[in-house]
This record gives sequence, structure tokens and C-alpha cells, in this order.
Amino acid sequence: CSSPATGSGGYEYALTTSSTAPASGTLTNNTFYTATGLTAGTTYYVYVRTACSAGYSSWNNISFTTPYPPCLKPASITVTNPGYSSNINWTPVSGASAYQVAITDTAGAPAAGPDVSGTSYVATGLQALSTYYVHVRTNCGLGGFSQWTHQMFTTPCLPPVLTASIDDNKGIIYWNSVKGGVNYEYALTTYGAPPLSGTNTTDTFHTVANLLPGTTYYFHVRTGCTVKGISDWQTVIFHTSGIQAYPNPVSN
Repeated sequence: CSSPATGSGGYEYALTTSSTAPASGTLTNNTFYTATGLTAGTTYYVYVRTACSAGYSSWNNISFTTPYPPCLKPASITVTNPGYSSNINWTPVSGASAYQVAITDTAGAPAAGPDVSGTSYVATGLQALSTYYVHVRTNCGLGGFSQWTHQMFTTPCLPPVLTASIDDNKGIIYWNSVKGGVNYEYALTTYGAPPLSGTNTTDTFHTVANLLPGTTYYFHVRTGCTVKGISDWQTVIFHTSGIQAYPNPVSN
């Protein structure tokens, strides 16, 4: 706004993003101007001069910077299939250029996290029977970051990861030690469906021998945990070679 000047024939104004005074502006008899359609985070310059009978006065100007809208955080986080790899999804935020995600074992907000372009993330390398915290915040670009949204989840009793080393009709199946596991249950079958039960062991390997040639085998293992019962079965599939000759060595 400018105050009316004595003897004026109106005013000329201009709104620009340059600190250099314009050559001309828009003529008005008002002493105010309403600016619309401005861009967030932008510095503007308002120039006003008086239109007199003998020409124009010098320009007078002020500047201002438009603020960014509030950077909103995701409304909620959902964790599905918690386990070694857990699927994490969150609600989208209008105006987000990206999101930051962090997985921690403490409830406190992290300093930062990796940028994710979408609204989903797969957390890997998790342990069984462990409590984790998912932290997600919105990256609004030049508008900064939102506050963190948090979600706690606990992984269940998990099956071990299996590795088979088979040579002809014998071999060894190995598996990792699972956090919270007190024993393991295993079964060797020639069908893919998990068995109803198996043999208990505290070892993290099992030797198989006297396997039939040309046969597909399924080795199943599950974890018995201190709490939350028994895990699902984990299965590794292997095949024996199709020809075996006796005695060994043979001739002809």
C-alpha cells in the first residue's frame, strides 16, 4: 500500500522478482494492490511511483518472500509380513518430492534416513523375536522436512535359512542359528507339502545319506522358539543324480 500523494494523477505499480526497478508499470487510482498466484519460497519486489502532471516520481519499493506451505508428515504406517524382510507402506502426502525412511531398534526419532521415491519400502536383515521401529517423514524439497511418523512392530519366531550341499546320494543341509530358537525340527520327504511334524535337534545341520538316484527331495526345517511357539517350515529342494552303479569301481 502507498499513501495518497498531494497533486497526484494516480499511481503506477509493478510486481517482479528482480531487484532492478522496471521501466514501467500498471496505472491505478487505488492506493493498494492484491497480488495473487505467487510462488512459494520466492522473493518478490513491489515498485510504486506517483503519476504527476509533469511525469512520474522515482520508484519506491519493498520486498517480501513467500513462505512454503507446511510440510505434512504421513498419516500412518503399515507393516505387513514382518520377518527377515518386512513390507512397509505409508499414506502419501500431497506435495512430497520424496520420503525418508529409517528402521531402528529404539523409539527415538533418527537424525535422517535414505530417500525413497514411492510410499513403500522393504526392510531386510531383521532378526526373529525383535522389536523394531519404523520412522517415515516427508521430504518437501526446498520446503524442508516434516516431523517423523513412527510405527513399532515385532518379528515372530522365524524359520532358518537353508543351504544344501549334495553329492550323489548323500550330503549335508545347513541352516543359521535363529534368535530365540531353542531347538529345530527337520524332516526329509519326497513331496513338497510341509510335514505335520519332524525330528527335534539343537544342531544347525543334518547329514542325509542313502538317497535314491534320480529323485527330488524336500528338506524341511522349522524353529522352536522360547516364546511365540514354532515358526513356519522352511524348505530346500535338491535332486540326486540319475545313475548309480554297483559295486564301485565297475568295469564295462
